[in-house]
Amino acid sequence: MFGHKRLAVIDLRQGRVRGQQARASGSGPTPAAERASAAAPDRVSGAAAPCRGSYALLERSLKTGGQDIVITIKGAGRGSVRLVVTTGVTLDAAPNEVWPLLTDSRMDRAPRCPVFVVGTPRPVACTLPGGVGGVGAQRECQAEQGVVHQRITRWEPAETLEFRMEETDLAFARWVTGIEERFQLVCQAGDRTRLTRTTTVAVRGAFPTLIALATSVGLKSVHRYVFTSWRRQCRSASHGPRRIQAA
Repeated sequence: MFGHKRLAVIDLRQGRVRGQQARASGSGPTPAAERASAAAPDRVSGAAAPCRGSYALLERSLKTGGQDIVITIKGAGRGSVRLVVTTGVTLDAAPNEVWPLLTDSRMDRAPRCPVFVVGTPRPVACTLPGGVGGVGAQRECQAEQGVVHQRITRWEPAETLEFRMEETDLAFARWVTGIEERFQLVCQAGDRTRLTRTTTVAVRGAFPTLIALATSVGLKSVHRYVFTSWRRQCRSASHGPRRIQAA
């Protein structure tokens, strides 16, 4: 099912010892190379991810339902990890028609995926509480179980939308210390749009890697559910009056 899978060493405490052993045998990186690697900024899909000295723990990519999904888990030190889920889909609408969906839309059908039955928050709608978008404006993601309050940090209509979580009453707040989101829209031939969503989640807890693995299953399903709904709405709009109004 997975097109690519890479699993790295998970025991972060052994990283320095193994590096020293590798240098002693002549097969590992030089100290200068290690210093250069440690000084390099850690970035995921262009979004800032300040995890200096992080280690790649897991990377998986798959293609399902016409959507490309990449899941990455990185150790961030001090008992925390960073989960990144990136999903791409091609929609039958121009970027200026897709843009309103990112801030003012409702999911049109109930999901079939079983993860929503066992507790993963099911998205219902996204809105701009103030009615107007822009850097500093609020955005809300409404789920059946609660609400995620967000703050917009980048606003480039029909091109890029970024925001971060400020607070939530959903259960995952117990092990999630932060969420950053990025939507990128690229115009393609035939008035189509390549839409990419990148969600970066900071996870804490006694077993953060296991928590991140479990969280990735639900987050992947959320991405797929939302994009599938938007794809149906774009197709319906191309055959009739537009039902989604711009914010």
